[in-house]
Amino acid sequence: MISSSTGSTSMILSVLVRMHLPALGASIWLRNMKFGELDIPNILSTCKLLESLRLTHCDSGIHSVLQVEHARLIELEVDNGKFERVELTCLPKLQQVTYNNWFSYEDPMYFGFVPQLSKLSLIKTGSRFQKTLELSQFLVNVPSISDLHLDFRSENIWVIPESPELLTPVLGKLQLVNLDHLPEGCDLPWTMFILEAAHSLKELCITVWDHCCIMFTGTEFRKENGLCDKADLKWKPYTAGFKHKNLVKLTIYGFQPDDNFVRHVRHYKFI
Repeated sequence: MISSSTGSTSMILSVLVRMHLPALGASIWLRNMKFGELDIPNILSTCKLLESLRLTHCDSGIHSVLQVEHARLIELEVDNGKFERVELTCLPKLQQVTYNNWFSYEDPMYFGFVPQLSKLSLIKTGSRFQKTLELSQFLVNVPSISDLHLDFRSENIWVIPESPELLTPVLGKLQLVNLDHLPEGCDLPWTMFILEAAHSLKELCITVWDHCCIMFTGTEFRKENGLCDKADLKWKPYTAGFKHKNLVKLTIYGFQPDDNFVRHVRHYKFI
């Protein structure tokens, strides 16, 4: 792990390059760094054997765009990246991406040539100010996703339910879906839109929990950051009498015997 709090990121990285940065191995974790325009391209071009890259509290200035190209990179993780967008331009070996808490008001990522990407994890404290994701557009270039993890941090839902006609082309290979930290009291049946589109899905795990350790509790802070009013999502089935033929496991953590949960479970019809 390499961390900087002095603002001399470019100098640190230039020293590392002179010290033969590839010797650091196949995994690099950079923390608290403000990159210059060529810093990341220099790292990626120097570390030709790099397989795992993690960036924590890093950015390249306001509204900056992070472009990633690498022939061997398998795993990318961005924690609290203050980028306008992360562009995965050409990563032929990339298999796993995690983006934890982006700050963009647009789609946080662009997927270019990532033919092997199969596992995607998105974690975000949603507010009413941010754009909601349309998965049919967001994932249009990555129909290979088989493992999808969405963590809502007990706040607003930031994905839009869409019709199977739009979503099936991008979710057709899904095997496992985790929906983490859905806010308590939200209308759960909206999650069914994933099952209607993901015909190959085998396992769905839902966690409903207002987790006080990850939620912002200050009333004034919540108001200023659009966290006070949690927008609920409503859903109605696109196919009458829909039955999922491949789902073999449904797990709901935080289940309560009230109308919301009971009505939701009744939507699941298995053959």
